[in-house]
Amino acid sequence: ALPELSGAEKSVFAIVSRQNQIRADAIAELSNMPINKVLSALLMLEIKRLIVKDGGGNYSPRGK
Repeated sequence: ALPELSGAEKSVFAIVSRQNQIRADAIAELSNMPINKVLSALLMLEIKRLIVKDGGGNYSPRGK
């Protein structure tokens, strides 16, 4: 089961899950959310261990 997610976290997680490797600026574009909101959602998703960030700044769903 997924942990409790905010609306922004759900949107961002859905995009990351579909794309597999995606940068924060691309997520902001796809979600029509301001970059600061995207970055805070990404941080929360990392803390909740749902996504991982690689050395190149790409985000992926954990375990893919």
